[in-house]
Amino acid sequence: MRDLHEFIHELRGRIGLDTLAFDADGRFELVFGDTIEVTVHRVADRAVELACTIDDPVRAGDAARLARILSLNHLGQATGAGRLALDPVDGALVLCERIDLDGLDGNGLEARMLDFVQRAAAWSSGELDDLLDPEPADDPAIGSESFTTIRV
Repeated sequence: MRDLHEFIHELRGRIGLDTLAFDADGRFELVFGDTIEVTVHRVADRAVELACTIDDPVRAGDAARLARILSLNHLGQATGAGRLALDPVDGALVLCERIDLDGLDGNGLEARMLDFVQRAAAWSSGELDDLLDPEPADDPAIGSESFTTIRV
């Protein structure tokens, strides 16, 4: 895709919304299955950011949970190409993903967006809650010194 105009044109055709457009703040919202609300933000001439609130606000004093959220971002183990973040306004847990439009065709765009929506649905449904709040003994990402190193 060359730019945001081509991105919007492609989305309009694929989802059948001829009036789809960025608002004055550079965003629009898509709702999937009446429950998954994805906000698409214009972040550059050839890039958009997808965002979906997936959990209630996280308390700043909850260091263990914040550490766990950060560990879930590591190498995309629980987020794929996306990442978990905290909304700066209310502290809600948000799944985000940046999509660079350069070299992306319509099928690639559709695949990326559907993958994001599927991950957002899994997080929003509570299906992955155990990843956020595991039993302390079952959480090797926090406070564990057990790991394997292979030197080559």
